[in-house]
Amino acid sequence: MEKKAAGEWAKGVVANMARDPKGNDRAQIMAVAAGEADIAVANTYYLALMLSGNKGPEQQEAAKKVKAFFPNQNDRGTHMNISCAALVKGAPNKANAIALVDFLLSPEAQEHFTNNTFEFPMIAGVSPSPLVVNNLGLDFKQDLTTSVASYGAKQADALEVMTAAGWK
Repeated sequence: MEKKAAGEWAKGVVANMARDPKGNDRAQIMAVAAGEADIAVANTYYLALMLSGNKGPEQQEAAKKVKAFFPNQNDRGTHMNISCAALVKGAPNKANAIALVDFLLSPEAQEHFTNNTFEFPMIAGVSPSPLVVNNLGLDFKQDLTTSVASYGAKQADALEVMTAAGWK
């Protein structure tokens, strides 16, 4: 999307906001559940966390009142956040850093992530949490066409466009 078109889109989103954004992802979900807005942008793992009851009965009940929606299903697919680990060139403890990444990619660690943070596993053989599978579903199209390199390359433009639109 070119900068001008993105600016018009952003202005339209800001003009349609039910309220100024405040709080975190769970606060946005709570606002939708309370009828303050029709939709909110939030990471799905927060919805699953709320459904788990780990954040209390009020958040669990609120989460039961909303449903995840995955946009762009007839086009490029839905954006998914990227988690990664990187080793700094010249790191003094290279072997330990590699051992940490190896552990994070082990079935034991991946099971912990999927069942406690409700994120998707990064290795084969580990299934997503049943809360994710049963409540959010797995039948969505992921955006695999947008270049990850473009995120950083367009970050300054995106900030400029959003600021000009009055996005808070």
